[in-house]
Amino acid sequence: MRLSNLKLSDRLYKIATYVPKGSRIADIGTDHCHIPIWLILGNVVESAIASDIKKGPLEAARRSAAEYGVLDKIDFRLSDGLAEIDHREADTLIIAGMGGENIAEIIESSDWKWEDRHRLILQPMTKQAELCGFLYENGFTVLDEVLAKDGGEIYRILLVGYIKSPIPADANLWVGQSLLEKKDPLLPEYLQLIISKTRKAISGVLSGNDPDTEKLNMLRKRLEEFKTMKEMLL
Repeated sequence: MRLSNLKLSDRLYKIATYVPKGSRIADIGTDHCHIPIWLILGNVVESAIASDIKKGPLEAARRSAAEYGVLDKIDFRLSDGLAEIDHREADTLIIAGMGGENIAEIIESSDWKWEDRHRLILQPMTKQAELCGFLYENGFTVLDEVLAKDGGEIYRILLVGYIKSPIPADANLWVGQSLLEKKDPLLPEYLQLIISKTRKAISGVLSGNDPDTEKLNMLRKRLEEFKTMKEMLL
């Protein structure tokens, strides 16, 4: 079956386009396996590992691969995170569509020997800034990122390398420098979204009987930095 028969959402497409040609990929929590299938059909990769913690999604992934004629090119693994995948089997990991705390747990609990050659393509549904903080604290760096819109929601897609670098300022854990430099088309909308959420968080702190002054100051500083970022795009 041809590549044109498989249409990816904006979110999945932007994840897939971060995969270098010739990579050895592992898609963790593969769901319907659409990214590995798309990459194989497009001759970006020759084969892939697709894993999931549950049998149901893994069987759905097998059916999708069979439908598109690439069943023999995908190694399906029933795996809790990276438990059943060796660090030598893949140089590019895709972990998408789950909470940032779950992604952090998968990375932290693995026994992988991380190397410079490893690249992680991460798309957290929640806790994006917290995930970024975890990455920098554990020897990783966000090399690039892009925004994607899916179902009315805006998501960050992070390209991560095992390269140690200083932890960015608080606001840059929410909005990476690369998003600002490339002026991502979705950035104004994303900034307005996180500005609104920060204002709500400030209101929530102020509504308490004994407001946390330290937290309040942090949120106010973050808000001003977000507003400055938005003004820079005008």
